[in-house]
Amino acid sequence: KRPLPAIVQFQRALDSADAPEVIKPYLHFNLASALADADQVEDSLQTLKEINPERLNNDTRAKYFSLKAKNLIQKSEWFESAKATLEASRTLGETAGTRPALVEQLDRALSQIQKQQDLS
Repeated sequence: KRPLPAIVQFQRALDSADAPEVIKPYLHFNLASALADADQVEDSLQTLKEINPERLNNDTRAKYFSLKAKNLIQKSEWFESAKATLEASRTLGETAGTRPALVEQLDRALSQIQKQQDLS
């Protein structure tokens, strides 16, 4: 992956007056993903805040929540990460089955929540 050139390209596309409104949520998502790949977690989360997930198709919406959860894990925000992972799973629905990556994310978040409770 080459996140830095991708970041520049997605930002240019978003800044363009020619970008149709219908694709802007997807451009924002791809920008947020590239930012996360470049370890710019805070910027990635900020970019995700600019997206209304309801404007994304189901597959991209699930990826949106999964990316949000991964970013939140990086910030040690375990509870919010668990919520986002559950939202990703709910978006995929029962027909898609459980994805191992989502189960792993949820396990990481929940184990940290449990550790915090044990310390209390």
